[in-house]
Amino acid sequence: MVRIALVASVAVLGAIASCSSCKRAQRTSAAPDLVLPVHPTPVPPSAQFSPARDVSTLAFPRGCTLVPPVLRARVEGEKVRFALSAGAPRDVAVAWMSRPDGGAPLFVHGILRVDGQSAGRDLTWFETGGTPIFAAAEGRWSALVDAPGDSSLRQVILAREGAADERLAAGDQLRAVDLSCAGKVCAALTTRAGAVAGPGATLFVGAADAPANAWARTDIAADQQGAHPIAIAGVDPATGEVSVVISAAQKAALFRVRAGSIRQDGSLDSHHGVMDATLVGGHLAAASLGNTVDERGCSPEGVGKVVVQVTGSAESVMDTPAAPRSAMMRPLSKGALLAWLSPVNCLHPDRWIVYAVLLDEAGRPVGGPMAVSDASGFSLATHDDEATLMLDTPEGITRIAMRCGR
Repeated sequence: MVRIALVASVAVLGAIASCSSCKRAQRTSAAPDLVLPVHPTPVPPSAQFSPARDVSTLAFPRGCTLVPPVLRARVEGEKVRFALSAGAPRDVAVAWMSRPDGGAPLFVHGILRVDGQSAGRDLTWFETGGTPIFAAAEGRWSALVDAPGDSSLRQVILAREGAADERLAAGDQLRAVDLSCAGKVCAALTTRAGAVAGPGATLFVGAADAPANAWARTDIAADQQGAHPIAIAGVDPATGEVSVVISAAQKAALFRVRAGSIRQDGSLDSHHGVMDATLVGGHLAAASLGNTVDERGCSPEGVGKVVVQVTGSAESVMDTPAAPRSAMMRPLSKGALLAWLSPVNCLHPDRWIVYAVLLDEAGRPVGGPMAVSDASGFSLATHDDEATLMLDTPEGITRIAMRCGR
């Protein structure tokens, strides 16, 4: 097993001033980051979810069945961003830009709840170039929000339902990577937080309702240049152990972090780049790009390839018409669900498709990838055997609920 040299440190954060006025499932365009105004336009009532009239164009991966109804929210704007809350997929953070009557752009953002009820508070996005990272503990959402900081530093804001925003960390080129909660324990993963950016990651772990400055911090410093965090693969609420995936030296490595101690527990080849990772049956599972592509996204083989691996099992390779631009792998009670976004053809980047495939308990695909729908962006959340897929379709933001793997 290839090991990544690490240097670990752990601490409880000192006092960090919270900011009550610090008001931000996949990037849907390549537009540059834009700093949003502090007080944007709230989401209008017309953007509420309602049952979709026609779902004949939707398809579902083998092993998954639709849980009706399919819901849609009409969004009149551009540069749409949205994110699902893992563990509480009724909450959707949304943001978009609109130009009423062709005038100056207005930035609209907030939280939609699929049952039409209030989501408890607004969630501010500071930039249009990304989305908040959502999770939920005991039915209440939390989010990590990237924000500009002083000088060259950036900051990650912890926003929670029913609480004021707090700064979780600040650092050079800092970015939020993942947020996961189980029971009352939450874990937040960022790039390495420090005055100078470096390889590795920083992990914060704490009670869902505890102040951000009470969350324990563990710095994972890797020797390999370019080592970076991929995902939180799991949180054990009984022990507080957090499973983190880091990519370095052509490997995706799983690390178990508990009370500041770190141990490596397996690694997989990253092939041409790890897209996402999770735990399947307690083992590391990763989805990677399987071939090289040029600047257009075209490969010598004429198709894109997605490689799925689980430690201790044979890898699976799936063809897709063009190389994926983003992917999400989410655990189920048995197996996992993998979805990705790619153009219908690498020579025609004006049409995009979301594909999905169910993985069994050994990480093997249950059938081939299914083209779910035309979409320019997506977000995916799972809980037990339930999966929620959110799509940015021409008809609006479309919510699909499925039951998978029974």
